[in-house]
Formats: sequence, structure tokens, C-alpha cells
Amino acid sequence: MERALIFETAVYLAFAVPSCVSDIRSFRISLPLIFLGALLLFSLRIFGFALLFGLSPDFFLSAGSLVLAALTSALLFLLVRKMCAGGMGLGDVFFAAFTAVYCGFHGNLVAAALSALSGLLFFLLASLFGKKNRFGRRRRVLAVPFVPFITFGALLSRLFF
Repeated sequence: MERALIFETAVYLAFAVPSCVSDIRSFRISLPLIFLGALLLFSLRIFGFALLFGLSPDFFLSAGSLVLAALTSALLFLLVRKMCAGGMGLGDVFFAAFTAVYCGFHGNLVAAALSALSGLLFFLLASLFGKKNRFGRRRRVLAVPFVPFITFGALLSRLFF
């Protein structure tokens, strides 16, 4: 089971790290990359681990629970997007659904909370210690790429909860 978690995390990071870099650089992520990653993780969670690691079928999450996790995650992040007047991008919503396939239903709830807390902490620190403008006032932090925080929350969720 430990080997399966390591392999699954490596697959997740293979798609999450390029998305994080892209989000930090340009506030955009590749949706085809995310969809491919979600499909691969979904296939691995349902079919692949029995072949790769000889795990028994009772280990697997059912396809329905993974779809439910992805849908509830997407709906949660869509709600946040609407409440923030579009401050969160649609790519973040799709990435959250991809992350839900990696974390499962219950782990995704923990991951969403951890990503929100880490993003808020970063925003507060960036606001407090950010650069000053020419008038001596701190510049406002207007945009924060959120995909790295979703990834951070997902990794903490899978590894510790």
C-alpha cells in the first residue's frame, strides 16, 4: 500500500508541478494536461493498482466515489469563484477536481481546507512584507496563483490524514 501511495503521488506531481509553474508564471494552466492527469489517476485508482501492486479489490475506491469527489470539489470551488466575483480562475476549479481524484472524497475536504489556510497565510504574509511603492505604502497583493496551494493541501492531506 505504501508503494501504491508513492506511485500515485508521483503521477499526481507529474501533472501538478507543471501546472503550478504555469500558474505562477502566467496565471494559466493547461486544461488538456489536467484532464489527461485526471483520467490517468482515475484509471490507476480503479484498475491499475491491482495489476501493478497486487492489491485486493477492497482497497479501491469505487468509480462513483471518485466522480462524486471530483464533482463536489468542482462545485465547492465554483461556489468560491462566484463568491469572489471571479477572483479564482476556472483553471483552479478544474485543478481542484483533478486533485479530488487523487485525494478521494474525504481527503479532498481536508485538502481544500489546508489549501485555503495556506493560501490565506501566504496572502497575509505577502501583504505584510511586500514591497513598498514610491510613497512608502505597501503594494496591494491583487492576485495569488492558487494551484500551488491546492497541490500543497493535497500532498499534506494524502501524507498525513
